[in-house]
Amino acid sequence: MSTPTPPENPEQPEQPEQPEQQTSAAPAAPPLPPAPPAPPYSAPPAGDPRLPAYPAPPAGVAPAPVPPSATRSSKLAIFALVAAGIGLIFAAIPFVTWFSGLFLLAGFIMGLIALIKKNQGGNGFSIAAIVVSVVGWILSIIMTFVSFGLISGAAYDGLLDDYATELEGDAPYADDSTTEALPVEVTESAFAQVEYSEDLWWYAVILDNPNEDYIFAYEAIEITALDASGVVIDSATEYPTLLAGKNAVFGAFTDIGTNEIAEIEIALPDANLAALSPADETGTIAVKDVTASSDEYVSYTSGMVTSTFGEELSDVYLTVIARDAAGAIIGGGWDTVDVVPADGSAVPFEVGLSVLLTDGASFEVYPSL
Repeated sequence: MSTPTPPENPEQPEQPEQPEQQTSAAPAAPPLPPAPPAPPYSAPPAGDPRLPAYPAPPAGVAPAPVPPSATRSSKLAIFALVAAGIGLIFAAIPFVTWFSGLFLLAGFIMGLIALIKKNQGGNGFSIAAIVVSVVGWILSIIMTFVSFGLISGAAYDGLLDDYATELEGDAPYADDSTTEALPVEVTESAFAQVEYSEDLWWYAVILDNPNEDYIFAYEAIEITALDASGVVIDSATEYPTLLAGKNAVFGAFTDIGTNEIAEIEIALPDANLAALSPADETGTIAVKDVTASSDEYVSYTSGMVTSTFGEELSDVYLTVIARDAAGAIIGGGWDTVDVVPADGSAVPFEVGLSVLLTDGASFEVYPSL
């Protein structure tokens, strides 16, 4: 079976003629206005093909966050240093130092927070605030003791003034005398090592106030111990009230250690520190019925004390000086009587001595205020 072949060059059907269309010329468009001049150096408009194209982030992906500023605030550290500085200033002032703790604590805490927290700057200020706070606390402790010492000193001075006024009467005596007060004199002194203690030494000083109408009320007497080279190895201060006539002080050096005392020096109050106190108005203190007794280890002196002062006396001192058979000072002791009445009533006393009295020994009792 054969496949028929298409005839060559088949006749194409003739297309019908299209009627001629009438064409007319379109009206001319009006001319465009001139474009405004572009500003110099202006940024290309949006969508300008000259700008580089950046691909948009994929759908569902958030744009990358903008990193925060690297600058950290130092305000807290500065506040901490200011608070610590104020606290340090307060700590250096007596009495005001008691209020410094608030500022020092605030400066310490703020400085610690500013140093630990990562979003806080000013590490140098923070460290300085902490250091200043610690120094302020140490200084505050020292100044607290100083403050209490000032209070105690003021109270003690007030007591001395009050007591001096009591001795001289309700109103101070007018110093109308033409005679100036004479200085106090040392008439005798002694010292020795205590038998039962290697580093304890006693001292005894007998003084004479030659002024009948002047007393020395609680004026300091400095006793200094020197070794053989003249080096000071200890000192003590006594504050007796020296009435007219003979007075005595007895005490001990406690910091001698292994040293040995070669001599003692005694510094007495100046004569211009004497207070006018007429003898006929001041009064006297006397002892009577004095006896001595001893046990196996210690000797005691006892007796009665009276007063001719116009008012009750408190804390009356009884100082005892013991002597050997040759009259040399060999020891002593002291004690106080709490109250001696103003009516002349006798009050008993007893004083233990630093030495055991032996046959031929004697003693003297010196009352004072």
